[in-house]
Amino acid sequence: MCQDIILLSISCKFFTNYIQHYLNGRFIDFKKSSKGDYLLENIIDNNLIKDKNILIFGFYNPGLWNNLGHYKDIINSATSTIIYFVGFDVEQLTNTNAKGFNISNDTEKNLLKKFFKENNKIKFISENAYQAKIMKREYDLDVEIAPMPVKNMDILNNCINFPTDNLHIGIYAPPNRELYNFDIIMEVITKCPQYKFYLYSNGGFKKKKNDVFPNNVSLYEKETPIEEIYKIINCGIRITNSDGEPQTGIELLMLGKHFIFNHQMQFCNYVEKNKDVVKNIMVELKKIEDNLTFNNKAHELYKVRNNPINFSKKINSLFT
Repeated sequence: MCQDIILLSISCKFFTNYIQHYLNGRFIDFKKSSKGDYLLENIIDNNLIKDKNILIFGFYNPGLWNNLGHYKDIINSATSTIIYFVGFDVEQLTNTNAKGFNISNDTEKNLLKKFFKENNKIKFISENAYQAKIMKREYDLDVEIAPMPVKNMDILNNCINFPTDNLHIGIYAPPNRELYNFDIIMEVITKCPQYKFYLYSNGGFKKKKNDVFPNNVSLYEKETPIEEIYKIINCGIRITNSDGEPQTGIELLMLGKHFIFNHQMQFCNYVEKNKDVVKNIMVELKKIEDNLTFNNKAHELYKVRNNPINFSKKINSLFT
């Protein structure tokens, strides 16, 4: 096993914090200045990464342009560096369906191309072949593929329960509802009274003052172990503005459940986020209802593809 792996992240801290255990590595959190900016230079100043193997997990962030110089210093100080492009990175760096702090012009893109070319010690990874193809087209980068590992895989394996009496649909609904297009989800819920919907989030679903839900909705307002929710549902829906391969989707598919999603992902029920998105979601729900069976192809793929041991082997092989 490769030793002395240091994991750095600005945009994906939560995920990076738990994958360090799979890699026998160490996650170093960034400090914040009084202005709220992340300071990469303190990692250099404290000599934390000299002669180490560095995995930068999640490259893009709103302060990217201020941090490029510090990224370069980190790369020069390290023995070797891997940048893992998550789905958010790919969409922001290529301006693909992205909203927010994305690459907005050719000048910015050319600056990044120059950065990648000048720092030829870097190896690149993404979640899937689709993302790798985009980064090759947009930045002429050769990108390896290492799907994200599933967290708590042993626990989730006990959730392989597939109800067949009706569609039981899980909706991950955090407080930032706009990002997850909760208005679209609510329209689907309202138009599909025949199905059961379960709304949950980290720390519990946060009900707002003016929320009114029909009788086909169950709210998990208290924090509930995700495995308890997964035992109840047989389907999930996620409609986001920017996304890669979300853990929610990976976990559902690994458990043989169905997943309706508006981004490319193997064995999901893909819908395009356009003016007909509600109608298209309802069409996919009907398809699933008419053949309400365990999603075995997805289960067989994701239990191997996103296994933490395979992820660890891939990362370590690139550092050797």
